Amino acid sequence: MKHFIMAFMLVFFAGSTAALADHHGLKQVEGKYLCMKEDRYFEGKEQRPFEMDGKTYHICCLDCAMGLQSEEVRYGTDPVSGNRIDKSEAVIGVDSAGRVYYFETEENLAAFEPDPDAPMPDHSDMHHHHHHH
Repeated sequence: MKHFIMAFMLVFFAGSTAALADHHGLKQVEGKYLCMKEDRYFEGKEQRPFEMDGKTYHICCLDCAMGLQSEEVRYGTDPVSGNRIDKSEAVIGVDSAGRVYYFETEENLAAFEPDPDAPMPDHSDMHHHHHHH
């Protein structure tokens, strides 16, 4: 039985794509699975493309297209470098709780360790972003 468990652990750490395989670190995802207005990840469900300023964003509904008129909404902050980054050009990571992060580079995504104790995203009101320092 021990051999089976060891083999399983190796697969586990090799970056298995199973849903909750890796609680530690982020899963890199494509922007087309996000609503970039609400920073929500829809696993396996492509969202609507929305072009603006020659860039393609993705949104879950046309109401969110209105929200993207605001430049503030079109940008995220790389939690590693602290730089503002256009969501349409970002490297996107999702943690095991479904929180979405935007990065300048894949290296930053790999270096970032999500805080398992961070509050869950509250999608009932996305206008108040609580930043805990």
